[in-house]
Amino acid sequence: MAAAAQKRIREIVDAALDNNRDNLRIKSIEEITDEWASSYHEFVEQSAAKFARKAFLLDVAPEDAKVFCDYQIKNLTDPDMLDWITDAEAYCQRKAAEYLDTEQERLFVAFLEFDATKEEVQKIIDDTTHEAHIVKAIIAAIQDRDCKTVMVTVEIGGKALTFMTGTGSLRCDPEGSSYSSLQIAAPDRVRFEETFGRSADYRPEDITKITYSRAVIYERGQAQ
Repeated sequence: MAAAAQKRIREIVDAALDNNRDNLRIKSIEEITDEWASSYHEFVEQSAAKFARKAFLLDVAPEDAKVFCDYQIKNLTDPDMLDWITDAEAYCQRKAAEYLDTEQERLFVAFLEFDATKEEVQKIIDDTTHEAHIVKAIIAAIQDRDCKTVMVTVEIGGKALTFMTGTGSLRCDPEGSSYSSLQIAAPDRVRFEETFGRSADYRPEDITKITYSRAVIYERGQAQ
């Protein structure tokens, strides 16, 4: 019963909301409580840029994001069971209406968070020097190739080195950090540590070239 009721309640709410903030009675941030305003500002300060980076790398347009009902049935009371048995649709309609009434602030803030994320994505798009552009090009160069290892050339502090490394970390976003040197082939890792230091790693912007089967698949500053 619970799974079926939860599914139906979510359907009713989603249909009523229609992913449109105009269908909420709350129209501006001034109408929400300080608690929800703080939650929104915290998202802007701590999470929006991270979500935007992921969206940019995955080619997900923030404007395509949708606000969905997350209603969950946690505890079924005897009256709930009786209402469901008596008239399941009426029960779901009532619960959906209650959800829409009590969750107005949360739903409105969700739309605001999409707005903030969209703004951050646009900042990345406009700033062609942003690291995310480099990461995206590296991932694109490797993701469609069945290669477990590649040759990478890096330049750090005026020193250049070419080495063999596994592609696992290069297929992922280092999220503003470095690629681990642990995936570098053992003999090359010794040379890497001798050149750059034992605790050294390398960042996306340090990579000048990636080759696979002698073909250059990525080159810094070149359109791929």
